[in-house]
Amino acid sequence: MANKEKEIVMLLKEPRLTCEEKLYIKAYFSTLKHSKAYSILRPDLKSHNNNNPFSRSDAVQYHIKKGMIQKMESLDLSSDKILDLLLQEATRLGNGSSPTARVQALTLLGKQLGLFEEKKEEREGVTFNIINYKPVEESVLEIEEVKKEDTTPLPLDIKIETYNDNQEIT
Repeated sequence: MANKEKEIVMLLKEPRLTCEEKLYIKAYFSTLKHSKAYSILRPDLKSHNNNNPFSRSDAVQYHIKKGMIQKMESLDLSSDKILDLLLQEATRLGNGSSPTARVQALTLLGKQLGLFEEKKEEREGVTFNIINYKPVEESVLEIEEVKKEDTTPLPLDIKIETYNDNQEIT
């Protein structure tokens, strides 16, 4: 039984970090990107793409996840808490209150309660803008060749606009 207790205690111990790994974790929490954290730790290297041993380390990953969980717990944000804060902002009057903030809070509360339906925009057809960066003579010849080759008619709801260098629509 003593062996099982030792195994459990050993599994609960956090992995140890070297000084460089501790610095890397601090740099990661300041930037929230592995590549930037590694470039802070090793500014002498030009490329930080796949040469980052810290991002692959289990101990570093463990401590980063643990730190993220601690940050989330310290914020203590739940959906109920956010709704309470929105309600407080919506009913706030006096010094420091903003009509815009109240309207925004009321809008978000209404969306959460399902009072508003979002409308989807329906578009009539599709427009393609083709910008030509070649000289005018070449582009005119190419357009004429394409017109000769392609005989399939386009649907009526598709508009094609081409621009030459002078931004004239043809």
